[in-house]
Amino acid sequence: MIPGYNLICILCCITMVHDSIQYTKSIENMVIDYEDDKNSMIALAEQENIHFYDDFYDEMDSRIKMENSMNMIFFGPVSSFMRIDAESLLHILTFTKKHLIPISRTILIWDLITDGKTAAFLYSREYLALGPLLNFVPEEDLYYVNFGDKSVLSFFANHNLGLHSRKYGILAASYRRYYGDMWYEDSDYINELGYLICGFPAHIISKITPAVFKKIDVEIFKKLSLCSVNQTKTLYNLATHKNAYGKPYKWSSHEITKLDILFI
Repeated sequence: MIPGYNLICILCCITMVHDSIQYTKSIENMVIDYEDDKNSMIALAEQENIHFYDDFYDEMDSRIKMENSMNMIFFGPVSSFMRIDAESLLHILTFTKKHLIPISRTILIWDLITDGKTAAFLYSREYLALGPLLNFVPEEDLYYVNFGDKSVLSFFANHNLGLHSRKYGILAASYRRYYGDMWYEDSDYINELGYLICGFPAHIISKITPAVFKKIDVEIFKKLSLCSVNQTKTLYNLATHKNAYGKPYKWSSHEITKLDILFI
């Protein structure tokens, strides 16, 4: 055996083991470093995105047309949206495709326009700007619509806003706050209702007497498209009462034109 050969072999083995240990440790360290880097990148990305979007919307607001800019703000950060005052917001809604506005943003719009109050302080211009968005406002707020203001009453009576039947029920309940529960006894009250008549349940509509029914204007019958089948049948039964217009085969051309929507 060559002198010193065993010593050389031993040294080589020690070196290999040492290198292996160092290599294993470096892999573990790399895993730890990777996790640290990944976590730090996630934190940085979230922080950077917040500033990026705020700056982006601020820049876009000053460079593009109002209607397009406002469409973007509706879907942008709340911080940008909250800077819009109520008057500007009403103007913006005129140019905005309302069906694209999220419900959460609709609630925020409502709070900004009402200043955190109910609908008691709103006028027809606010309702016109909101339109079908009224489907998503709090019902307890909508209950306080100021029907004591004739312009507000006229607006809801003459504008089909595409509201759900339940919303018309809320508006009908609000109407009774001002005009009482006996509105069906007076044709003048009924003629003011317009689309709102479809907010009253069929069993209440049936309380209209034949004599009062004959005094209802033709304009009311033009606005029955929002009524349910039961409501329309109730009105048909009133129309065909012997003390109203009687059986349809006895109707004149004028009466047929007036009441044709009741044929369902």
